[in-house]
Amino acid sequence: MKAQFKSIRWQFTGPLAGSRDPNSMGDINTRNRQESYSSLALGGRVAQKTYLFVQGLFQREHYEVNKDLDSAIYTGALGVIWEGTAKSAGEFSVGWQTRNMDRASTRGSGASSGLYMNGGMQWKPQEQTHLNWNLYRRTSETVLANTLYYTATGTRLDMVHAVTRKWNVTAQVNYERDTYSDQIFGDGTRGARQDDYLTFGGGLWYQIQPWLGARLTYLYTERLSNVMSVQYNANQTMASIQAQF
Repeated sequence: MKAQFKSIRWQFTGPLAGSRDPNSMGDINTRNRQESYSSLALGGRVAQKTYLFVQGLFQREHYEVNKDLDSAIYTGALGVIWEGTAKSAGEFSVGWQTRNMDRASTRGSGASSGLYMNGGMQWKPQEQTHLNWNLYRRTSETVLANTLYYTATGTRLDMVHAVTRKWNVTAQVNYERDTYSDQIFGDGTRGARQDDYLTFGGGLWYQIQPWLGARLTYLYTERLSNVMSVQYNANQTMASIQAQF
């Protein structure tokens, strides 16, 4: 048996945040919210290195100003955990997820139900190389006008290869499709908005000390959409230093 509970309070600040008055919407304060999450999983071993479990999850989102986004998410899933070999392991769950909005959209329903997926696998083909693959499908809140949520379905593959004791090379590729809840009209589009994201890139990690490292990363992202005016591509380069104490 495994039980979890967590609560997160999001408070956005800045010169354009706006008042905390529920009747006053600013550029940022509409994202202020309280998130509560709880889950319970029951399972057992069915083979030497394989475990099955059933899981129930509940998530509540309570917005301070933008009350149209208040919602509750219910998820039931069946999952498996396996430790196939010394070089591979994984966890995957599939089930059904329902998101109920406290206020129905003016253009559509206040509820959404659909397939839920979450999981991944880790593989170590050789001592210096680690691969991590993830697959997911979930609903999320959105700030897009006249829509209340979107369903994200995607997959991601990450690789880390140790060239030397201090130098690592990384690579990443990610694909995600976002389907929005309500119909839109305009920009030559009638129907639900749908965006496709493709991201790929790589980087270098250098371990200066056991507790200090530096990273240089490049990512290319392209968004394709049935709403032509929101399509774009972006190049991102980031240098960072990480310290762990």
